[in-house]
Amino acid sequence: MHHSQLLFSTKLAVLYGLGKLPWLHPWLPHELTGSLPVGWNFEMFWRAFATGGTRIYDDLYCEMERPASYLPQAQVEPELQLGEQQIESFFTNGYLGPFDLLDEDEVEGMRAHLVDDLIRSESPWTYELHSGRGFADWLLNRDPAEIARTSKKVVEGYGRTINRHLDDPPLLELFSRPEITRRCAQLLGPDILLVRSNFFEVAPHSPGTSFHQASTWLFDDMRDSTAKPANPNALWQLTCWIALTDANEDNGCLVMLPGSHDRMYPLVIERRTHGVDSRSPYKQGSIDFPFDRARREAIPVKAGQFLLFTERVIHGSLPNRTDRSRWAVNCRYARTDTRLFSERTLREGVVSTYGAYKNVSMHKWRAVLVHGTDRFGYNKLEDEES
Repeated sequence: MHHSQLLFSTKLAVLYGLGKLPWLHPWLPHELTGSLPVGWNFEMFWRAFATGGTRIYDDLYCEMERPASYLPQAQVEPELQLGEQQIESFFTNGYLGPFDLLDEDEVEGMRAHLVDDLIRSESPWTYELHSGRGFADWLLNRDPAEIARTSKKVVEGYGRTINRHLDDPPLLELFSRPEITRRCAQLLGPDILLVRSNFFEVAPHSPGTSFHQASTWLFDDMRDSTAKPANPNALWQLTCWIALTDANEDNGCLVMLPGSHDRMYPLVIERRTHGVDSRSPYKQGSIDFPFDRARREAIPVKAGQFLLFTERVIHGSLPNRTDRSRWAVNCRYARTDTRLFSERTLREGVVSTYGAYKNVSMHKWRAVLVHGTDRFGYNKLEDEES
């Protein structure tokens, strides 16, 4: 092990040990407690420790549990009913679809509204750029100067595309349509919250999106997960990806690695060099996964159709070799027994050293109940005062 890796492992062991002693935290300096990996499990610690920081999970390590039965988890209209084979296919591959949603006129109107108007309007999302070297930067060996150069532009654009369903009724109505929510209910269970949305463009002649996966979104600060499901190993979240333009192998359709949702995989980190992928400055390093032996499934989706998938499945997009952008919008649904943000985050705002922003006010955020009932009340809902 290289000297720098040995120093990394020693420091990580101290921080991990302190993180498991919550009774001691009130007595520690605030700067130190802000660097304790309190949400890490032993697999995450041991992999980083044993490799000298060259293998690091940027999300909570968990392994996918299959349900006891592939019967639908909710009763719905016959035309929206999923068969047991479809549900088994989802749990085998990690995704399902495409399904029809909008006709040609509807999708053209929605695309014009969202792409030409909404995301060019002023963002309701306020933030400040984070400066300095935080815990995530140390873990992932990121160059603060390089991150600062690339983050400002990305974060500004991110603010115009994130969670716009909260200030745009047509987008909220789109994500609330029964064609989507009824199918989600059969996989997740009947009680579902809409918790997040975003836009995705693959620009003309651009390389597309690199492979990635996510689970409970540890990577906001690399210390603790943003979301805390009742059982991290069970299916608790689904992403709906809606094509606003035709997505095919020429212009950058999604690519899935079937079965790769079986577990979370660490990133490969080079500790003696610096650098950042300008297409994705929030990420550092490639996934430690046997890509050479994996099956890759490119999934063409027509404009107005949608896919359902778990963020745990390793996915990305192909390059766009055409002269026109490929556009899509997605949203995430979660079971109502999931704590989506901590009480401290709801009260004080989001700080993401990984994304290089801070002081993101949560006063405009709300979870939207789109199916069933909320018997838990863990999260702010749409009928509460902002």
